[in-house]
Amino acid sequence: MRILIAYPYIAYQEVALEFLERLATCGNEVIAIFASDRTKISCVYKSTLTQVKFYGVPSMELNPIIAKSVVQHYPCFLHLSNIIRGVSPDLIVVMSPLFLASAQVVKEAIKNKKPSVLEVHGVYAERGLILRMMQNIYLHTIGRWILENSTLIRCLHKHDAVELTKFGAPPDKIRIIPNAVDTDLFKPSREREENSLIWVGRMVPEKGLTYLIKALTVIVKEYSLKDISLKLIGDGPQLSFLLKMVRKFNLNKHVRFLGSRSRKEVANMLARSSLFVFPSLREGMPLSVLEAMSCGLPVIGSRVIGLENLVVNNYNGLLVPPKDPRSLADAIVLLIVDGNLRRKMAKNARDYIMKEHSYDKILPKLQHMYFEALGLHK
Repeated sequence: MRILIAYPYIAYQEVALEFLERLATCGNEVIAIFASDRTKISCVYKSTLTQVKFYGVPSMELNPIIAKSVVQHYPCFLHLSNIIRGVSPDLIVVMSPLFLASAQVVKEAIKNKKPSVLEVHGVYAERGLILRMMQNIYLHTIGRWILENSTLIRCLHKHDAVELTKFGAPPDKIRIIPNAVDTDLFKPSREREENSLIWVGRMVPEKGLTYLIKALTVIVKEYSLKDISLKLIGDGPQLSFLLKMVRKFNLNKHVRFLGSRSRKEVANMLARSSLFVFPSLREGMPLSVLEAMSCGLPVIGSRVIGLENLVVNNYNGLLVPPKDPRSLADAIVLLIVDGNLRRKMAKNARDYIMKEHSYDKILPKLQHMYFEALGLHK
């Protein structure tokens, strides 16, 4: 099967390439395109597999219209018709209904009589009231058209599936298939750093990092855990603000900003940490949480959609109310102090991932959905 996957842009290159290569191991030829500022189509990422091709496609950036203060990238493809005719895919996969580029791709799929699968990894992007209003208007109009005209829709969990029906997604088109994680790369280590917290992701307001820093202040000053440490892996527009917060609360000795790291480095640091903390305000199905659990880390996260589907309270982690530094601090201290409970949750976290989210479990479900979109079986 020749599959064309259209990304508006690539946020995590290694993650995307890993997924494409895994998809190719099922016997597929995979061509991925994403918006590029280059004037010609160019192969930008190299794969070890010949059946994976990854191209940057000329595009127009709509940021001047929408404003970079609201959203970082908002591209539209140029010459998309020529690209799809040249590739001649059996199936087209569209990443996210929130981009005009996605509407372009679905329109071209219909024009070329190709089936399409729409990937939904979270219905909204939480970036404040203005963007939320814009997204609602968009989802009730252009988004509705995309949902109605895609052949099938993949959601990561039931909450998003229910939410999408409010915007016109036909329930009979929705398939629920969660994210997968590389359990060979992300695996537990025998060596753990004591009292070591870790977070991985993009530093944007909806990740709730300000509440994590406030919680760390409570831990250091009120619980007197002076040897507590927190590693923050990633980058993003909130970085400078978070650096100022750390200095303001005198936490420089406890917080390390490590920037973006390779997948292998992230796996090693996760495997050696004590706890994974993730105080997000809303999520789709965060891969960083799956990878942490695969490394045998209990997760302390917010009780929000996207995390409630992964973290089973008191089994593989703890859930606390969002925007609540005190509750977050209490949960962290509980698992730092109670080593037996922490180790039990660590084992449960790894077992849960192996059972529900390994590539061996997820790839056959994806392949079945793709064949169903082609009308080969149901």
